[in-house]
Amino acid sequence: MSRARNIKPGFFKNDVLAECDPLARILFAALWCEADRAGRLEDRPKKIKAECLPYDECDIEALLGQLSANGFILRYEVGGLRFIQILAFGKHQNPHKNEAPSSIPAPELHRTSTVQVASPDGSPPADSSLLIPDSLNLDSLSSDSLNPEERDTSAHTCATDAGEAALAMRRAGCISINQSLPDFIEALAEGVTLKEFEDAVIAHKAKVQNSGLFAYAVKAARTNHQRKAEVLELPGNRGHPARSAPSRQQQLEDRNQRAVDQWLANG
Repeated sequence: MSRARNIKPGFFKNDVLAECDPLARILFAALWCEADRAGRLEDRPKKIKAECLPYDECDIEALLGQLSANGFILRYEVGGLRFIQILAFGKHQNPHKNEAPSSIPAPELHRTSTVQVASPDGSPPADSSLLIPDSLNLDSLSSDSLNPEERDTSAHTCATDAGEAALAMRRAGCISINQSLPDFIEALAEGVTLKEFEDAVIAHKAKVQNSGLFAYAVKAARTNHQRKAEVLELPGNRGHPARSAPSRQQQLEDRNQRAVDQWLANG
């Protein structure tokens, strides 16, 4: 069942959304009307095409793919059924208080095949003039704005991390994003930081291009994160920051000091 939703001026000025085809932009707004109060709907492309773009000849799968690749929606699977989660839906929409609660399960990292991007169900007025993904951060979605019956802070955190990571990599130069990549999901679960994702893209984008860059950068970021963790877990390092290796100059000074100490001791 379609619902009335809000649209703001920021929708038309979003430069990330502008990377999508015009029909994909219309589809994005139309998905809000098809989604429930939690920003979720069934991932049934033929039905979505009939409801959202009935008079246009288009590849609905390709359009949904553009929205997913640019971090506006998450396509996920639970119990063999496919669903769509609209990112930060609760930040930008104000469902009617009598609208029925969502009957669609939220994405959860341990049980789905895609990145978790569950948005909270916001009932207070949406107050941002910018459209996601520019406002994908924990501060912009306070716990007070969530409906008590559907508050899910763990899913919210996963949602924010996934959206911010995808956006960070895109801004670093990775155009093609595949949020359902298993390595990406595992990297988020392991706590790979935004900077580690960004650094990996910057370090490798010159030699790895197009769709291969995302997978390569994710693997590199994950490897670097694991190496740092191994250093911190070395005996004697627990609870203390990892010490950097001494510079060449420091090594020479240390060697000279040892020689002086030995000469004094023998004298």
